[in-house]
Amino acid sequence: MPDDLWGELPAADNRRTPRDVLTEQAGLLTNKTRGKLEGRVRQRLGVKRSEKSDIYTFEINVPANSYTFGVCTIEFDPISLYPAKLYDKVKGKGCEISDENDFKEKLGEVFQSNEMREVMAALLRMSEE
Repeated sequence: MPDDLWGELPAADNRRTPRDVLTEQAGLLTNKTRGKLEGRVRQRLGVKRSEKSDIYTFEINVPANSYTFGVCTIEFDPISLYPAKLYDKVKGKGCEISDENDFKEKLGEVFQSNEMREVMAALLRMSEE
């Protein structure tokens, strides 16, 4: 029998990833608008993915006309998770994220900005056309 060089393995890491946070918010938005708008999280395709970078985009879809609006993008290391980079597509600017609490705070600022509220009003109007 071969020697076990692994020793005792650690328990699974139960930290929530930035993707988990975005997915949770996508579901909340869909429920809050009673399906008039759908929150979506998509892995960014067509980008050369390195081993140290996952990129996800938070989008809002208007099912009534299939229009999709990209809100923000998060880039993070799938092992360490943080620091990460958040890019606000509405304002056209990015910032560094230090941990999950910082991510939730800055993501809330993106979602609740005046610019995003204007976008939401337009998307809700489109959902009724």
